[in-house]
Amino acid sequence: MSAWLAHALAFYTVLISPWWGRYALRRALRQMRANVPRFRMRWYRLILVEQAIIIAVVVAIWRLGDVPAARLGLVLPKSWSFTLAMLVGVCVGLIIPSFLLRAKAQKLRETPWVKLFVPETRRERAGYAAVSIGAGVSEELWIRGFLIYYLSVLLPPLNLIAIAALTSVVFGLLHFYQGVQGIIATAVLGGLFASFYLTTGSLVLPVVLHAIFDLRLLLMFPLRAERAGAVQSTPDDSQP
Repeated sequence: MSAWLAHALAFYTVLISPWWGRYALRRALRQMRANVPRFRMRWYRLILVEQAIIIAVVVAIWRLGDVPAARLGLVLPKSWSFTLAMLVGVCVGLIIPSFLLRAKAQKLRETPWVKLFVPETRRERAGYAAVSIGAGVSEELWIRGFLIYYLSVLLPPLNLIAIAALTSVVFGLLHFYQGVQGIIATAVLGGLFASFYLTTGSLVLPVVLHAIFDLRLLLMFPLRAERAGAVQSTPDDSQP
């Protein structure tokens, strides 16, 4: 059972998820252009459902297949001093530029791509935060945890560094809807997360940094005062 789940998840990762992500993004863009009510919250919920399913499948593979927790990174880091030092250093490197880029970011706020991603209400910001944290947990468990383990079993001649590089390429291709530059940037980011995973032997650092990396958008695009006051009476912020 666990072997079939593992094969199914690998199949989904390589052949289905990239196209599903592209379809979901295009649908969200169409809804945005058509002014569909609560289109962002609908999109966020769709992403959260996928994240929950992926987490459930990886946990099922772990438990049903009696996979050692360490093989999936589900252990504490080997060195807390290194983990905390990297966490502080990377956070400073992400958070400070996020504040500095606010003025430049505002100029891009109304472009379709940015407008789709940037939450406009307090409720949407909470939804985006949930998606960001969910991405940190689900994608690291999925790509760095499961996929590195899966490929190490499937391709034993390859060493962990080669496998980590391969999973980083897969991680980039999962974001191919962002174009060539997005694929390359995401693959490089995936390589960084993979290096943290292999160094610490744990998913703790990659999960936290991944979530913070996505959450920085909330710092770059603060809730606009005029929008914050206006949405109090709109259906988007008052209806469940």
